[in-house]
Amino acid sequence: MKRINYKTLYLDFFRDSELLPKSIKQQLIKKLEEDQILSFRTLIHLNTIITENTLQPCNKDSACLKSYDRTFIKDVLDFQKKNELSNVEIALRFKLSRNTVSRWRKIF
Repeated sequence: MKRINYKTLYLDFFRDSELLPKSIKQQLIKKLEEDQILSFRTLIHLNTIITENTLQPCNKDSACLKSYDRTFIKDVLDFQKKNELSNVEIALRFKLSRNTVSRWRKIF
């Protein structure tokens, strides 16, 4: 099964995009070129930058279409443990459902 090369995909998008301010585009391109491997957390960060700067309305219903890998889930749970946050607080911070966070805690 072939894997998607997100690095190339995002680099092409940022180079061709006229929706983002030039300063932000240059910063993102520089960061992407430096990174060897993109983590899921980085991809989420890039998506939020794109949606915030293009002024697209955030659709709450699209959250059900998201999927997360194990490293991201473990990062979220470690962050929760380290900062002593409740499920509600961590869900608000990462824009997740509190039920999702509680399910992750049971599994991991």
